[in-house]
Amino acid sequence: MPFNAYEFAAEIDRTNSLAHQANFEMRVMIPPALLQDPDLNAQMTALGIDAQKGRDLSVRIDSMEFPGRSITNTPYRDYGLVRNIAFESNMIPITSSVLLSSNFRERMFFNLWQDMIVGNYRFKSIGEFNTASKQFNIGYFNDYAAQVDIIQYDQGGHKTYECKLIDAYPQLVAPLSASWAADDYHRMNVTWVYRYFEDKVHAPHGVSQRVEQRMGNWLSTSGIGAGLAVGAGVAAHKFSPKVQKLAAGGIAVASQIFGLFR
Repeated sequence: MPFNAYEFAAEIDRTNSLAHQANFEMRVMIPPALLQDPDLNAQMTALGIDAQKGRDLSVRIDSMEFPGRSITNTPYRDYGLVRNIAFESNMIPITSSVLLSSNFRERMFFNLWQDMIVGNYRFKSIGEFNTASKQFNIGYFNDYAAQVDIIQYDQGGHKTYECKLIDAYPQLVAPLSASWAADDYHRMNVTWVYRYFEDKVHAPHGVSQRVEQRMGNWLSTSGIGAGLAVGAGVAAHKFSPKVQKLAAGGIAVASQIFGLFR
């Protein structure tokens, strides 16, 4: 069947437009243990970093990726051609870009987070803290793993999709390039790893209202609405209140399904 512009436009209108790449937000939940470490907390205070406000960081993330996954399989043959049998899922690391302040405090924040993972030896050589006992200590997973929320919005600022990275942490804080010939701002790439992700879809804003209106118009023009009302009144007294409640819920669900797939 050839491309039909009218069908395409109708489908886009039915689902309330397309997803825009710029309508996102990435919220980083700071690990509580980062605030409890006196050395790291002192560093954040000196830099003016408020770890309680993940919003401060989210407004500086100007690009990022939604998570993906791959399936690992192994070849298996019992007879005939080989079949690839899946046995494991792999979470694909994602990258975000962070706009840096003039003093690189966002970069320092992620370095401090990584210090919780592999030790705070960065301070040992310059003598800022007496951290010899912890300089190469590997941290506990539950101390440095955190949740990262990624949200997609529509053009009106309403949530349409949410994704949560579970047990995430910054695996890579990328090097920064500098050049006298450049006249751009510093952007730092951070690569995130995580155990798995959870996601859910929100109904586009306005779809529920259009479903109710469409269903109401159809019931009115077809005459079925009046028939349902009369039938419901005649039969209502024959059933228990519990059954009446279940029936009402079933009719509501059916109405939504009909409106969405008309």
